[in-house]
Amino acid sequence: MINLIKCHYSYLVSKTTVLMISIVLIIHLFSCFLIGYDCIDFSWQSQANQYYLESNLFFIKTTGIFIVVFLFSYSFITKQDNYCTLIITSNISRSKYFITKILTISLFLLGFLWIEVFIFIVIGGLYYPHVILEPDFLFLFIQLYLLMIYYGLFALVLIQCFDNIYMSIIPFAFYTIASIFQDEKDNFFIFKIILPTISTTESRGNYYQILFLMIILFFINGIIYQKRDF
Repeated sequence: MINLIKCHYSYLVSKTTVLMISIVLIIHLFSCFLIGYDCIDFSWQSQANQYYLESNLFFIKTTGIFIVVFLFSYSFITKQDNYCTLIITSNISRSKYFITKILTISLFLLGFLWIEVFIFIVIGGLYYPHVILEPDFLFLFIQLYLLMIYYGLFALVLIQCFDNIYMSIIPFAFYTIASIFQDEKDNFFIFKIILPTISTTESRGNYYQILFLMIILFFINGIIYQKRDF
């Protein structure tokens, strides 16, 4: 299983993915410096904390969803997934291949999010030493990780059905719409169930909802992959 994960990883880490992630991290680094500088103008520490967290969360959510949708889509298009035939003919089942590939992408994304959080903490501490991170921020980023995987699996359903990288635009667009209406409670209730998002005011709010949706999409993708032609 370890060798299979290493194989997936070698195909996942291409020049395209490394370049894209590097650009996102560099932009995030500069963004943290600018946000940290703005925190100096706040008179109250609690205000600086909230502003720093909310501003960074918006950036990390947006770029994180973009990266995860791209990675799931790019990794499973036929052109990039053509090594599947070689592995399956080596007495490895499709199920094991699919599960380990999802696991590899998920672990890679965990590393990416960890670097984002590391930048968030270090720049916040160096540039504005009085920024104190609330305990709930950890739960917020765990929830964000689950949200990223959910939208990645959402993109994967479309990619498997249509085998077109441009289909990845749809889940990212849906996430953007969901973010716009995240403060609406009544009129968009059903919409928010299918397309969850997170905010700093609900750091422990919808773990189970996102996890439940993830499980459903994982099994849907697994069934499609079993019947998929190569």
